Amino acid sequence: MTSILQKLKQFLNSHDNDQKNLKNKLDMMDAKIMHIEDIMSSYREILLRLVKQGNGITKFLSNDDPFTETKVELIDSDSNDTDIDKKVLYESIAQELKERVEKLSELEEELEKYKDQITPGQMGES
Repeated sequence: MTSILQKLKQFLNSHDNDQKNLKNKLDMMDAKIMHIEDIMSSYREILLRLVKQGNGITKFLSNDDPFTETKVELIDSDSNDTDIDKKVLYESIAQELKERVEKLSELEEELEKYKDQITPGQMGES
């Protein structure tokens, strides 16, 4: 093993052109590695932004989900006005459902309007 290292050292010392060529190649490799590291760090930043954006979207959707915010009021069975109370309760639930359906249909119309401009995987500031 030492004889190989000695021969390599002797070869590198005896040939100046090969030594310069080798140094140039090593410098070029170092520059390429640095470029790859820069690209990796920028990809990491992009991934972090995407994760934050995805978390924001899921938080928004979970807050606006019509199925998670169901309000149920118990009606007292002892009351004489139970039929009137039930009717008011059902009307308020129906009205709330109607409003949510209208909001969702507006959202669908907006998405349909801009669906040609939405590209999966496209990044941009909003």
